[in-house]
Amino acid sequence: MCCCIGDVFTLNQCFRAENSNTTRHLSEFLMLEVELAFANLNDIINVAEEYIKEIISFALYKSEDINYLNSFHDKNIKNKLENILNSKFVIITYEEAINILKKKKMLHTTTTATTDTTATPPDIHTNDISFENEKFLTDSYFKSPVVITNYPKHIKPFYMKLNDDGKNTVACMDIIFPTIGELAGGSEREIKLTTLKKQIKEKKLNLSLYKPYLDLRKYGNIPHAGFGIGIDRLIMLLSSIHNIRDVVPFPRASNSLFM
Repeated sequence: MCCCIGDVFTLNQCFRAENSNTTRHLSEFLMLEVELAFANLNDIINVAEEYIKEIISFALYKSEDINYLNSFHDKNIKNKLENILNSKFVIITYEEAINILKKKKMLHTTTTATTDTTATPPDIHTNDISFENEKFLTDSYFKSPVVITNYPKHIKPFYMKLNDDGKNTVACMDIIFPTIGELAGGSEREIKLTTLKKQIKEKKLNLSLYKPYLDLRKYGNIPHAGFGIGIDRLIMLLSSIHNIRDVVPFPRASNSLFM
């Protein structure tokens, strides 16, 4: 739709059959997804930051809920939200994040299974950044929201645009927040048909199952980028509640369903 009518968004329930039994994960969650025509990585970073700050501003200045929470739940919630509003998100690359964590001896790795045999330069860390790493960067090192860009391609989905930096990275971003962790993620979309097919094959996926997606790239394509924001995690941020199951009326999580 983005390629024919321009910028679009959707707000829907999403489902993931992952066995992630944490205070930050649900099997069913509300997701805002945005796709922008003729946009690049910087564009989606800016739009995502503006959206998050607009929601925070509304909650702070046009709603009584934050005053109630500040009085009876977290006496510092207004200050924390105002600090986010008044500061620019820190933007660093994945490589810079790994170097900081190595320097501070704080590197906790999360193994990401991959069948991608493409060589990766030896100086680039090839595992995903753990929640403990994210907390260190946001809560201790920068003390602010952080945007991490240009992850190794084997960590991310095949449809993310491959950078031409020679490091096998993709033009993507994750926005992480103190206490919450990842709140938003997105990327430029790969529009080269040959590159898409190559990346699907490298990940040992069934190429025939992706024919409808590939046809969209084959007939009438434009540069575009998009991102998603987890609304339940955004509510966690606004309310200073640290368990995602406490901000959803009927949370559906791994091995549990409250109805």
